[in-house]
Amino acid sequence: MSEENQVLQRQLMEKRDRELGNMKSYLVAKEPETGEFCIESGALMLADNGVCCIDEFDKMDVRDQVAIHEAMEQQIISITKTGIQATLNARTSILAAANPTGSRYDKTKPSKYDVALPPAILSRFDLVYIMIDDPDD
Repeated sequence: MSEENQVLQRQLMEKRDRELGNMKSYLVAKEPETGEFCIESGALMLADNGVCCIDEFDKMDVRDQVAIHEAMEQQIISITKTGIQATLNARTSILAAANPTGSRYDKTKPSKYDVALPPAILSRFDLVYIMIDDPDD
């Protein structure tokens, strides 16, 4: 994914960091000088009209899954929080990488059982590639 990220003209690489928390589509923060609440852009909005590359997609928080589902389906992110109501553009293509359940694909099962993603999100991808690592016996 990092090589693909270097080729694209407008892209953002979002790598989840367990210590820092989950990927955020936005953040509502208090402006220190005025005390007013403001919206800080997250990965999907920063990659508007481009590509957002997301690693560890399978470990995404449920709240982020809801936001990314809306962005993939409607190309927007709706915000209703702390007195702020906004609809922001997220016209973003998503290139995602996820690990199989149990860290290895089970070829005896249909592939939908090896991916820990809700069907509603999985169906939003135009292309799904499965890369199988055949271990040497």
